[in-house]
Amino acid sequence: MQPPKDSKQAPLRLEDLVSSVLSAENIANAQANPEEGRPPGRSYPPRKQLPVGSRLSPSVRECDWKRFKTYAPDEQRCIIDTLVAGNDLPLRIWDQGNERGVPPPRERGFSEAGDLDDERWIHRVRVRSAAVLKVLSVVSGEWLDVTKSHTFMRPFGMLILHHEQVKECVEALEGELEAGLSVVAEGEGGDGDEDEGEGTGEEHAARVLRELHCYIDFVEHSLLPDYHQFENASDIMTRVRYDDLWYLFRPGELIYVCQSPTHASTRGKFNLQDQAKHRIMRVAELSPHTARITGHGFYRGRYYAGSDGPQQGDGMASGCKVECYFLDFDGENFVPEWLTITFLPFPGKTQVGSLYAYPLRFAESSEELRSAGIATGRKVLECIERKRMAFDGPCLLYEPNNQEATAFKGEALREPERYDGEVYIDIKEAIKTRPYWSLRSHGLRLLGNPRLTLVVEDSPVVEHLPVQLNGEGLPSKPPSAKQHGDLVVQYDATMWFQGSRHVPTDTHISKKGGTPLASFPLNEEDLALVPSRIYAYLVRYRVFMAVDVQHMQPIPLQPAALDTICMEDTAKKMLRLAVSSYFRQGKDAAFSGSPVPRRKRRGVVVMIQGSPGSGKTATVEAVAHAYNKPLFMLEAGDLVSETEETMMMFEVAKAWDAVLLLDDADVLLSRSRHDSRVNQQAARFLRILDTFPGLIFLTTSHPAALDETVKSRVHVNICLKDLTLTQTRTIFQLNLDRIREEERHESEGEALSIADDQLLQFAEEHYNTHAANRWNGRQIRNMVNMAADLARCEAAPGTQPQLNVEHLRTAAEMMREPEDTSAGLVLRSALRRGEGFDEARFGVGRRRNTASSRRGDGEEDDDGGSEVSLDNGSPRDEEVQSIAQWSVVAK
Repeated sequence: MQPPKDSKQAPLRLEDLVSSVLSAENIANAQANPEEGRPPGRSYPPRKQLPVGSRLSPSVRECDWKRFKTYAPDEQRCIIDTLVAGNDLPLRIWDQGNERGVPPPRERGFSEAGDLDDERWIHRVRVRSAAVLKVLSVVSGEWLDVTKSHTFMRPFGMLILHHEQVKECVEALEGELEAGLSVVAEGEGGDGDEDEGEGTGEEHAARVLRELHCYIDFVEHSLLPDYHQFENASDIMTRVRYDDLWYLFRPGELIYVCQSPTHASTRGKFNLQDQAKHRIMRVAELSPHTARITGHGFYRGRYYAGSDGPQQGDGMASGCKVECYFLDFDGENFVPEWLTITFLPFPGKTQVGSLYAYPLRFAESSEELRSAGIATGRKVLECIERKRMAFDGPCLLYEPNNQEATAFKGEALREPERYDGEVYIDIKEAIKTRPYWSLRSHGLRLLGNPRLTLVVEDSPVVEHLPVQLNGEGLPSKPPSAKQHGDLVVQYDATMWFQGSRHVPTDTHISKKGGTPLASFPLNEEDLALVPSRIYAYLVRYRVFMAVDVQHMQPIPLQPAALDTICMEDTAKKMLRLAVSSYFRQGKDAAFSGSPVPRRKRRGVVVMIQGSPGSGKTATVEAVAHAYNKPLFMLEAGDLVSETEETMMMFEVAKAWDAVLLLDDADVLLSRSRHDSRVNQQAARFLRILDTFPGLIFLTTSHPAALDETVKSRVHVNICLKDLTLTQTRTIFQLNLDRIREEERHESEGEALSIADDQLLQFAEEHYNTHAANRWNGRQIRNMVNMAADLARCEAAPGTQPQLNVEHLRTAAEMMREPEDTSAGLVLRSALRRGEGFDEARFGVGRRRNTASSRRGDGEEDDDGGSEVSLDNGSPRDEEVQSIAQWSVVAK
């Protein structure tokens, strides 16, 4: 008999089936040469395997271990033998082999017979019917030697998975018989016993169908109930034995990973020890445990593979494996990331809830877990689509490759490091920066071997021969017996059969390349498979980290953010025009369908000048909010050296159309004859201005101190003047509205009551009566915040706090700068730097600039003099303000 060239065979005809059965029975009865009926290139162990039977009883023989391995002379041969035993089976096997000096079993949990219960179940099924084996061979596409009996091991995956196909085949064969077709010639057989060919073809066909019906009844009543025993169960206290784990799971089902499997492996990149460990996965393939046929004497045997010829070895057991996956985003598609969970053997029964993983329906609060998983998936989609998010929480301790994560400063992250600030989500850039984060889609990939693995067990099947009597009725010779090798199907290709049916129906693993988000939206069950771990760029620290989306909050879109900035209409219009034209230039380049190369995109440099607190930085932040772009702050180190971090920052800034800000540019970009570091910074920044095709903002309170080569590269110059009365009232109202909004979202007790009219009236009076000491935008914000804190502190428990004029007046007093002390400190600091003061800011009382005299270079200040002036009022420098606040607290 030749094995099929492929796994698909033509439909079985009744005539062919009966012919094959009779031929197999004749070969078995005649004890044919072992070379017959053998596929080319395949060898068998020396011992002859137990042959199939002829004229078998269409019934099932239930056996213990001893009876399963023995046939009495007068015992009726059945088409199916079943081994029914309990947990004590290893002890029973050892008892029988003890006479041969077999050592006792060393399995944990089986050493004490008193610990074993009385429950019995089917461990093995031996099929002795050539007709059944032939039908199984046809429907499965696997070659089975129909002249040899085959023993199948629990959980009987091959018998269960092909049961419906066997029934359909039998129904088709019955149809042929009812149609009265000729099935086989009478007396066909050949070298068998004389009576082997007796009977008509219809009688042979009827006998074959009786055997097949007996087999079908056995599977439906003895095997399928075990297979379906967990389908309607959902109690986490349900108990399961190790041999039945394959019955617990189904391909395509959601499972819950409740703890870190000690025997789990990843073919993708996944870490179950992380804070963002993903709990919900989908089963793709199942591999039932492989029973150990060898070892410690009671399962010892010779091992050979079904396709590669004989192999001597130790047919050791393999655990039950669940091949599952979750969905991760690789920057373009959702691709499956795989996890293989191997369950190691355990004695008796255990609760489902004690397993590493189990179907989600068994989990406590399974619906809540499923809803939480769906919510997490939606949060991930929101982060991917919005890109700009706010994060407040710890970063994850592990990289996707199970290595310790790197902290912000480069050292290993030993404990969660918190980050509070803006992040930007770009998975593709993250993977480009850290290639070991890349995801690999496996697509359609069946892990199971499509070929059966057969083992001849050393423990033989003993067939006692009938005793030959002489003429006097006495035995003519001593009783004798034949020993046959027990041919065991150790691996029945269950994983292959089951996976080949399920995988093509699963959209995410049936095609290579993953599932694009736009072309195939994820359904709710798919969303539950998306992990909460995502890669984010921490804007403040300029590094990609793995974070948990549960700590993400959307940054509200503020297209009208520039409307809240108080500046002259002409300046605001100029700013809008410059920024809008820059971003429109990028869109035109991205969406142009013209094959003609476009001109290289040019960067735009905007300089904003104004006194401290006038809103320079707030203006740049408003631009970033209005156009929903990340804002990167340039530092002195960025202008000195080209570190990897700096280069990455410029790369992602170019990719994301980020807004770059160099705050207080005059401090870093003023030329000096005596400071080479400052000159180096200025030279590098000039190269950035010339080559970076992005939007760069410079802010300065001393525009005259900037190097001329820097000022010559500025495209738009915005000057923020002192606030008018209307602008002052507007800024006050904006800050009061902000406090009210924060109270609405964050306050646990009574919301703060704000007397807007009174506070605005107080601000107007201060503006009119303090012409030399009017508040700027930063002072107004700090003062309103301080007044709100005072109102909350003074409120009696259980009463609503009231923000009134007195709180604002107190805050104004606390922020009033000690004029003599602070002005003197600022003056000395300026003199040490050799800088002049803007006379417009300090209007009266001129004093000699001794630093210029010490230089001896004859240079003068921008106003043509060599002295600075001090205002008897309050200076507005940021340094002065911080010193003043410190002084008030110290008092």
